[in-house]
Amino acid sequence: MNLRTLVALAFSSLLVGCGSTVSNAGSEPDRTTLPESLEEARQLWKKRDIENYAVTAQMTCYCPQDLLQPIRLEIKGGKVVATEGLQRPLENLTREDAERMTVDGLFRFVEDAQRRDAHLLDVSYDDEYGFPTLINYDGHKMIADDERQYRLSDFEPGALR
Repeated sequence: MNLRTLVALAFSSLLVGCGSTVSNAGSEPDRTTLPESLEEARQLWKKRDIENYAVTAQMTCYCPQDLLQPIRLEIKGGKVVATEGLQRPLENLTREDAERMTVDGLFRFVEDAQRRDAHLLDVSYDDEYGFPTLINYDGHKMIADDERQYRLSDFEPGALR
């Protein structure tokens, strides 16, 4: 290698190594990993202390047709205060169905599925708030039509009409 190449490599290495860092002293560190367990997710959710929020929930199951659409839920103080079918009016959404699609309801669903040792339970959690973003569930290998999927999206903490 000639001297010019060596100088260019050394200078490039210096530039790559240079950079500024911002101290996070006194602030919460950035979360770089997703919660891996129900307990981790619940702790993160509890730490965020969110009582009022809006979220879009979509359920896939052997259910009435109008429940298979995205449903916008508004939660105040942990209770569902408003629901809206985003593709057509809701006709078959019971209070129990709506409560099941809240963050706390889905945490209970996951906990119950774990206790029952479900055939399939695959859960993904939000890295910032800890709520379940996707749940794939099959209770029993040999039972048809007990499979369910829940998907939460468009989460807005504190959002109420």
